[in-house]
Amino acid sequence: MTGGQTNNGHPEQPVLSAPKGPHSAHRNHSSVKFQGSIARTFSFSLLLCFLTSLPLLAEHTRRWRQSTYEEFLKGTAHGVAVRSDGRLELAPKVTLLADADASYLWSVRLDPKGTLYAAGGSPAKVFRFDSNGKPTIVFDSTDLSAQAMAFDPKGALYVGTSPDGKVYRVSASGEKSVFFEPKTKYIWDLAFSPDGTLYVATGDKGQVFAVAPDGKGELFYSSDEAHIRVLAFDAKGNLIAGTEPSGRILRISRSSSKTSAKDSKDAAAAKAEGFVLYETSKREVTSLAVASDGTIYLSAIGEKPSGSRPNSPAATFRPLSPSSLQQHLPHQCRWRPGRALVFARRVSLRPWTRFRWPPAGGDRQ
Repeated sequence: MTGGQTNNGHPEQPVLSAPKGPHSAHRNHSSVKFQGSIARTFSFSLLLCFLTSLPLLAEHTRRWRQSTYEEFLKGTAHGVAVRSDGRLELAPKVTLLADADASYLWSVRLDPKGTLYAAGGSPAKVFRFDSNGKPTIVFDSTDLSAQAMAFDPKGALYVGTSPDGKVYRVSASGEKSVFFEPKTKYIWDLAFSPDGTLYVATGDKGQVFAVAPDGKGELFYSSDEAHIRVLAFDAKGNLIAGTEPSGRILRISRSSSKTSAKDSKDAAAAKAEGFVLYETSKREVTSLAVASDGTIYLSAIGEKPSGSRPNSPAATFRPLSPSSLQQHLPHQCRWRPGRALVFARRVSLRPWTRFRWPPAGGDRQ
């Protein structure tokens, strides 16, 4: 504090002054620096708020609706299945059963004891899987691929190979012998009827052969399709077949009428005629499975040429597997006890797209 007199004689008012010292200048500088920092921070925050609000000023609430099968397939489904009528539902659980040392698995079958077998290649091999999923080779050959399998009522294994292949019989001890040679390019599937007759689906002439237990075969059915891809029997013993390239489901029964002179030589020699149950929107029916209630499950692949649409009555098909699996090519499916389906793909045994056909009219699912 300082004091004194002014020029007019009045005493000078005391004045308080900050003490002079080495820290005084530092405090003044810090105060200015702090105020400048606040100003810069505020300016940056204001600029950031302005920039982030620009998209909000440009955007507005949008609404859209997706309800068709084609629209949903453009997305990726997780845990849901898309029906062909646009409905969504929970998808079946996908479980890995086994892996085999093969590039491709084309067919899966269960023997009379419930043991799982898988055929593939190349070269042609058939695997038997134990309860832990461990594979054992029970058949191999120099053919390119083992395309089809079947078990007779006694449990003997029959294997069809392709291309230009044969039907082999494999004994319980593992010995193989040629059972039937259809002299066709492809052997696509094998199926035993309840009376023990072996039916052989072939291509590229679209023929089905019936082979007696002694190995003597005859042409049973000749189609206008290039390939009879798969066979199955319904609960009434009717032979059901899937075709390519029209993607048809046929019911084949013994012919009750005589063929005319206009029919081809193969058609005249055939013993049966086919009835088209349904023509799918896909090119190739690769697998069939018939449940105990007569429901038919099928898998199909390939797109038909533009403008080639099925002529069958309107129907609803329901893919039962997750959409993420629909990109893989389904080849074979088999019905297992407990209403479960087993599908084969190239390396692993996994479920695939499944379609259901009710036995007595109504909507197809």
